[in-house]
Parts: sequence; structure tokens; C-alpha cells
Amino acid sequence: MKSKTKATAKFVIAGTMLALVFAFTIFVGTNYYMVHDFIRSMSFNPTPEVAAIQEKLDLTETGAALFKATNPSIDEAQDFNSHCQSYDQSVTILGCYTNGDIHVYDVKAADLDGIVEATVAHEMLHAAWARLSNEEQSSIAEDLETVFNANRDKLAIVADYAADSKSDELFARIGTEIADVPERLESVYARYFKNRKAIVTLYDRYHAVFDILSSEIEELSSEIESLRSQIDADIADYKQRAADFASDVESFNDCADTAGCFSQYEFNSRREALIDEQDALNAEYDSIISAVETCNAKIEQYNNNILRTNEYSEIINSNIERVEQ
Repeated sequence: MKSKTKATAKFVIAGTMLALVFAFTIFVGTNYYMVHDFIRSMSFNPTPEVAAIQEKLDLTETGAALFKATNPSIDEAQDFNSHCQSYDQSVTILGCYTNGDIHVYDVKAADLDGIVEATVAHEMLHAAWARLSNEEQSSIAEDLETVFNANRDKLAIVADYAADSKSDELFARIGTEIADVPERLESVYARYFKNRKAIVTLYDRYHAVFDILSSEIEELSSEIESLRSQIDADIADYKQRAADFASDVESFNDCADTAGCFSQYEFNSRREALIDEQDALNAEYDSIISAVETCNAKIEQYNNNILRTNEYSEIINSNIERVEQ
């Protein structure tokens, strides 16, 4: 009788353990990312650079947990390219979220301050999107499209994304690039960032370097074209006036050498007119030279801006080998 009781107890314990294992299996299955992120965050050991980025992003507890779980790393070109599959010089990739980790290219340029932090935030939002339920993704999809339609110029690149990845990319880009979003969407971002607009400011600050250069290049190109057209017209006018002047001078000299051709009044009057025309021609010549110098200065500025744009583009491209000066 006693042994039977023990056997029953063992059966009950075994059944309980089986139930616990079954319950844990269900919990893990339905809360995969919660368990995954908890385990990964426990082993998070950031470099000083990554720790500084975490502080600068001013994350909520949820955001900090996600940051730790995705183990962000700031990589040199070779490591970055191997993780992010970046091998095309014509395509610039600043970061990627792959195999549960965030990798960001280590952009070394003081003028592009904020580029690494904004990129980490962008990739964090890809990780956040993966953790949203299908229902919540669907619920904010309309807001994402609304913001996209209101900012098509800024978000134009997303128009080419496949339908199954467009919302994911919009969620990451809007969260780090667009200041004003619908309240429902803002509430989702607020889970991760205490001050999301500060991250948009980081993005705007480094992106402004390219925007300003692009704007100046476009403006200078228009000004140079206009100046060249005006200079060409002024040169043609100057040449015609100079030819007419030379003809008038020759006619004046012929008449002056002929007795009785001019009265003293006519001689003085014609001579003064020629002097005035000579002064006008000299002034027009000086004006043309000044316009040419202005045009050349703008061409030099235009070329310098093109050069700077190319330099910045090379700095952020992990596939272009740079020789440090």
C-alpha cells in the first residue's frame, strides 16, 4: 500500500513537471521575442562607443532592452560589408539589422555628426517592427501611408520597395526622419524613445550637409548658365560696337585729312562723340571681364561643391577604400 502511494506521488510529480514544460513551451512560443531579448540583453557588454550612443538616443526602458537585445556594433568597412552584404560601390548602405543584430558602418567625419546615432535608431525600429504583432502592424499601416503621401519627396526611395517590406521601411524611416506624425503612430515610437524628435534632428543635421551642397550646386549651375548666356550676348554686342567704332574712326580720320570736309564745330563734335564711344566700349569691356571673373568664381565654387559631395559620398560608402591623410 505504501509503495502504491509513492508510485502515485511520482506520477503526480511527473505529470506536474510535464504540464510545466508544456506551459513553458507555450509561453516561449507565444512570447519568443520577450524571452529572446531577455536572454540576449543579459549578455550585452557594450563598447564605450556603443554605450555613448545608447545614452545619446535617450531610450525608454523598452527601448534600452531592445537596444541591448540587438547588440549594436559600429563596424569598420570589412566587418560591416561581411555582415550587411554590402559589396556594390554604387549603393551606399549605412546599417543593417540582420540575424537579430544591428551593424552600423563607422562613418568618420566630424561634419556628419549624428549619422551613426540616427542609423542605429533606424535599425532599432526595424527590430521593433519585427516585434509588433500582425494586428498592430496592420493598425498603423494606414498612418504610415498617410505620412508617406505627405512627405513623398523625402521618402521617395520607399516607393520602390516591395509591398511586403514597404511598411517595415516606412516605420524605420518615418520614425527617424519625420518630425510630425499621427498620434497613434507617435505612441508606438514613444515606447522606445523618450524624445524621438531629437533623433530626427540628428538625421536632419547630418543630412543637411548633403542637402545644402545639392541646393548650392543646383543654384550655381543655373547662375553659371545665365551668366554665360549674358556674357556671350555682351561679347557679341561689344564686337559689333567695336567694329562700328573702328569704321567711324576711319571715316573721321579720312575726313579730317581732307581739306574742307569738316567745319571746326563738326570736327570737335565728331571727335567728342568718338571719345565718348571709346569710353563706353572700355566700360563694356571692363564689365565683360568682371562678369567672366564672377562666372569663373562660381564655376570654381560649383566644382568645389561637387568635389565635397563626392568626398562625403565616399566617406559614407563602406566599399570605397580611403587613404587616410
